[in-house]
Amino acid sequence: MGRLILQGTNTDYLGFSLLGESSLVITMDETGSGFLQFNTLDFLVLSGTTSVTIASTGGINGTNELPQLAEKNNVLTTVTINGAEELKLGSFTGHANSDDGVVTDIAAAAASPTTIHSSLKLIDASATPAGGVVIFAGATNTSGAGNFANGASLNANITITYTGLTIKGGSGNDSIENDAKNRR
Repeated sequence: MGRLILQGTNTDYLGFSLLGESSLVITMDETGSGFLQFNTLDFLVLSGTTSVTIASTGGINGTNELPQLAEKNNVLTTVTINGAEELKLGSFTGHANSDDGVVTDIAAAAASPTTIHSSLKLIDASATPAGGVVIFAGATNTSGAGNFANGASLNANITITYTGLTIKGGSGNDSIENDAKNRR
């Protein structure tokens, strides 16, 4: 199991890849105490990771942001979110394809049109209290929407579907977009 800890106030971490972690625990700790403080990881690309847990912690009225969590080989099944600080997973943050939030199998290649059914089945933020979450996931095809936040894009012949994806919110002021169910 891998661990990633990101602490800061008004910090924008450049994105990166973590390869070969079977599971990953991310702690995003926005350490400021003022209104509208943030802590952002531009993107995270995973390979071989089946589950991710994101703990969103920090000061009062801050936000932790991960515009895109992208997985390379279609084994990610579960993303769990907890903690008292607001977390934006995806959302309209101005990053390329951030509205896709969580995407799987971005390294897939095909010479002719191919549909791949995503391994992602659950994004569970039910353990988040009043801090709230913003979650975007389940976009059926991101190849026509521009590059991912890390500059990569899907093979033009690939369509990824997220049929069966469930997203559970917490008890805060949540905003969830599950494109697999065409809800906003």
